[in-house]
Amino acid sequence: MVTVTATKLSILWTNSWFQLAVLTAIFSGCLLLFDFCRDPGGALYSFHWPLSPQDSKSAPGSELAPYPERAAVYEKAAEQGDVDAARNLGYLYLMDGILGAPPDMDKAFKWIKVAADKDDTFALALQYQYGLGQAKDPIKAISIFEVLAMKGDALAENQLGFSFSKGLGVKEDDTQAVPWLKKAADQGYAPAEYNLGVVYGENAGVTQDFEQEMAWDRKAADQGDAKAENDLGFMYAAGWGAPLDDTQAAIWYKKAADQGLASAQGFLGDLYFNGHGVPQDYTQALYWDQKAADQKLGISQKQIGDMYARGLGVPKDISEAVQWYKKAAANGDLDAPYLLQKLGD
Repeated sequence: MVTVTATKLSILWTNSWFQLAVLTAIFSGCLLLFDFCRDPGGALYSFHWPLSPQDSKSAPGSELAPYPERAAVYEKAAEQGDVDAARNLGYLYLMDGILGAPPDMDKAFKWIKVAADKDDTFALALQYQYGLGQAKDPIKAISIFEVLAMKGDALAENQLGFSFSKGLGVKEDDTQAVPWLKKAADQGYAPAEYNLGVVYGENAGVTQDFEQEMAWDRKAADQGDAKAENDLGFMYAAGWGAPLDDTQAAIWYKKAADQGLASAQGFLGDLYFNGHGVPQDYTQALYWDQKAADQKLGISQKQIGDMYARGLGVPKDISEAVQWYKKAAANGDLDAPYLLQKLGD
């Protein structure tokens, strides 16, 4: 077990990238939608791609594909009447969106309804849990998930476990969440492996255990789960669950970054910027920061501003730096307003 002292945390917290990493870890897999962000009982959390082991035959090639390709495979099958693909596509838009972009509620509603109208019970439960075409009724949703989970349905086991971990329609109880998540994880369902790791890392209803978190993250990452890959990168970078190893951090961030995960692209850009775990390379830093910045990651936008302000890897250009700092400030970067003030803007 790795012990993280208050002193270590206070030192790490001065780094804005660590602040993002902690927020990512706390809210890992979390997307709050519309009124859910004001309703603790209705918070909506992300579960990655929803393909269960028994569904892989309905959309072959989708299980390890990056998000855009995965969505395209599902959509093609769904348009041909495949109910599983329709449910999976709706679930993907509901929970993750594409490449970390905001979820698309219209498309989520459309495809989940298609599946529910064809008697897909899991899709119907999603409608009740999140108020998509049905009156919002998380308790009814839980009752449906329980029936499916008792039959060994990996998606339902995962959703039920996560509902217990976050109090969605049931009393929050990680001791109930872990067994359900483990049932799904033991079926090789990557989202459950990842979610189980999150529970072990949160120090909520079960004893915090970074080694367990890393072990479950690795299982999910070995199946190509981008958020698990990103979490492994962070854990190696922070020395949680394993000795600090920036080289390993870079390897795992790269895997997630290649799948289009904005936070991983930003972390990788920062490693290149500072020469941690990889040779210092401002060209590579700019390349990955730009990809993250295109997804409106404020910290990466701020770092691009730094590069223009200091002439690192690009010609020094204060006006360009100001534009990037403005973008970063608009996207919540805490340092950007101060930097704009320093530049007199």
